Amino acid sequence: MSNPCGEVWDEITQQDVPKVDTKSFGLLCFILNIFFPGIGSIVAGLKGDKTSTMIVGVLQFVTSWFILGWIWSICPLSNA
Repeated sequence: MSNPCGEVWDEITQQDVPKVDTKSFGLLCFILNIFFPGIGSIVAGLKGDKTSTMIVGVLQFVTSWFILGWIWSICPLSNA
């Protein structure tokens, strides 16, 4: 059994980009993150069945009101 807190911390510190099947799905998640910070990460986590990515998306959404989450949600995806 994996440790979700450890996985979340690894994703945050290593700025892991969620793995997506196609470029078009990755672009959709990127666009979602631009207009709705964190939602694209949550969708990518749901599709990839990664709880840690969904938690990171929720954290991005919650901190988006401080602009931090918005920047955090689009910067790693722009490197994909």
